[in-house]
Amino acid sequence: MAFCTKCGAFVDDTAAFCTSCGAQTGSGAASGGGAEQQSTFDRVTNTEDVTSAFTPEDIEKNKAMAIFSYIGILVIVPILAAKDSPYAKFHSNQGLVLLIAWVIYSIITGVINNILNLLALRMIFSLASLLFIALAVLGIVNAAGGKAKKLPLIGELTIIK
Repeated sequence: MAFCTKCGAFVDDTAAFCTSCGAQTGSGAASGGGAEQQSTFDRVTNTEDVTSAFTPEDIEKNKAMAIFSYIGILVIVPILAAKDSPYAKFHSNQGLVLLIAWVIYSIITGVINNILNLLALRMIFSLASLLFIALAVLGIVNAAGGKAKKLPLIGELTIIK
């Protein structure tokens, strides 16, 4: 929902004129931040797609291994069982980085929670930990769809080459 720049009244996004004061609305009528927030979201989530670097046969053969990569400690399965698959290695790396980031996050938040012992802080940390679940789900969706897309925030880190 937008705001009129002249009187500040709510204006329907599709309206050409403000219903309160009659001023013309346009792209400048919306409250600020929407375009900037969208571009920040796009920058974070629009990660590099390197699917073209892998053969369709490799992708089809190793989809299950790629999916295992994002299920916590099961990342060990594709690391050991699909050593020769570049597609499985890509997803194993993404899953391993995600697992290590989650372990580090859990240790740090656990120490902070034990020191401060604040319920509100625990709830915030619990909500923030949902980011790791979201990244794992995103990785599973990409792997199951035969895509090799880097995960947001951590996708540029490489452990397994």
